[in-house]
Amino acid sequence: MLRPKDTPKRGRLSISKHAQLRHKIAGKVVCDALVIGSEEAWDKAALILAHRLTESERALLALAALIHLPDEVAGLVSDCLDPAPEPVDPRITEAAIEYRRSQGLPNFGGAAA
Repeated sequence: MLRPKDTPKRGRLSISKHAQLRHKIAGKVVCDALVIGSEEAWDKAALILAHRLTESERALLALAALIHLPDEVAGLVSDCLDPAPEPVDPRITEAAIEYRRSQGLPNFGGAAA
């Protein structure tokens, strides 16, 4: 039986008629990553979302995802976003340079002291 032309298709949200193609793709990408659930799927989703969504849209999406996390999980996420500074290379500290000089060893650049 054919349905009348003014009857909406089953399963199609009315918002999809008005959404931009890039938003439809972003929604599908998030859905696929949720279903697959692997780190690789989310890495690929992040690349696609970076291409399809504006910076503001990505920020709001991240906020929506983070806002209801438990405090300890939010802290872990925060640490990932603001990592500790790079450790100083111990081979080039003043003490190491002075030790090499006192032992008559070449400098780190290769020239003798």
